Amino acid sequence: MDTIQLAALAHQFVATTLRLRPGERIWLEHEGEAARPLARACAAQAQALGAEVFSVDSGAAALVESLGAATSDHILGPWAALQMSAMASAAAYLRICDSGDRSVQALPAGLREARMRAMAPVTAHRVAHLRWLVVQAPTASFAQACGMAPDAFDTFYTGACTVDSTRMRAAAAPLRALLESGREVHLRGRGTDLRFSIAGIGAKACVGERNLPDGECFSAPVRDSVEGTILFGPSVYQGARFERVGLTFAGGRVVAATAHDDASTAALNALLDADEGARYVGEFAIAFNPCVLEPTGSILFDEKIAGSLHLALGKCYAEAENGNRSVHHWDLVCIQRPEHGGGTITLDGRVLRQDGLFVVPELMALNPTALLGGSA
Repeated sequence: MDTIQLAALAHQFVATTLRLRPGERIWLEHEGEAARPLARACAAQAQALGAEVFSVDSGAAALVESLGAATSDHILGPWAALQMSAMASAAAYLRICDSGDRSVQALPAGLREARMRAMAPVTAHRVAHLRWLVVQAPTASFAQACGMAPDAFDTFYTGACTVDSTRMRAAAAPLRALLESGREVHLRGRGTDLRFSIAGIGAKACVGERNLPDGECFSAPVRDSVEGTILFGPSVYQGARFERVGLTFAGGRVVAATAHDDASTAALNALLDADEGARYVGEFAIAFNPCVLEPTGSILFDEKIAGSLHLALGKCYAEAENGNRSVHHWDLVCIQRPEHGGGTITLDGRVLRQDGLFVVPELMALNPTALLGGSA
């Protein structure tokens, strides 16, 4: 992207979404060298607004340099405490990721999960008390992963991140209300026949205030209520790629898990054995960003695919609390548009979405044409 496009995105992220004000401090974190240009543009935007910038390089190389191969609490504990001290002085948090940065795979065994455990209180503070935003950097590797030429990718990225949030917010309100009052969800589709309760859990519409791109409404299953099977499309988690993930649930717990080959199935089950909560679902979400249609390899985009839903294995969010705790929160995406096998979302016996399109009148404003300004 050229400097004009980067400056426009920085204004969207820092001034519009995070609403940064003079005198405030922003924690500006970037992961990977290719994320640096957008991070610099965002820092310049923050400074132009009169804010103070606290810059952090969270890439794997920087982590190894600062911690070495340490995984023990006596190193990670004080290190995380320093992070908390700095985080506590910030009003806003912006993290810019580079999904093409594979250096995370070079981390010493055990360091990734040990760091996640140490940083859990810092993350919890950020989510609860800061205005925060996480974005995927518009890098050449990201464009290549999407199979797009640079100009087409720039158009795709900008469109996905700048969907009219006012229109999306109004369109998503009825879906949030339905999930708030709903009880039984039934998902059906290719390789999928899954039921669970969301009674009393709550729901939140995500329409441009946290992650960008945005466009989802999430709740969570009652922890022990998930029963049946579901098949997900491609997923990348902690540097590993899974072409498909098939899960079988009983009593809310994953009792069988397979991926596209034996090695991936073994890696999948190793992740699920990290702790007790990793085999339970912490989130259920329905997505509707009209500009994101196919998997990109970046979960920040893929979890917003129009006509998709996702379940997250692991920890739940406070806005839809089901009591599940885990070091993981792994979003797995199932696309239900016809070209991906179709499928339905049924709530309390009423079909809300058929083959990727909302079919009840109060939700049709969430369909792609309507969100882009056309007729529902």
